[in-house]
Amino acid sequence: MLIRVKTGIRGPGSSGRRNRLIVAALFAGLAVSTVRADTFRCGTGLVRPGDTSFEVLKKCGRPASQQQISGANERFVEQWYYEPGPGEFQRILTFVGTRLVNIETVTRP
Repeated sequence: MLIRVKTGIRGPGSSGRRNRLIVAALFAGLAVSTVRADTFRCGTGLVRPGDTSFEVLKKCGRPASQQQISGANERFVEQWYYEPGPGEFQRILTFVGTRLVNIETVTRP
């Protein structure tokens, strides 16, 4: 017969669990900084993924150009190009349907 007695001493598995928790916390911190970096300021408005095309138009006005990526028998995907001004980088906003799903910053070489 085997009897197990719980003691206050931690076994070798507990440090692995602690390490996994630390790694998870670090990834959570990175996710927060990624969300902040995935925004676009238009005047006093702030555009972020999840906004509708109507909200983006209201905050930023009409884009410099637009390009339809798909839409016939697929989900409607469109990209809007904004040229913010001198010294700022071009932004490409990608919409699926009417929702903004991605903001890309185009850096010049």
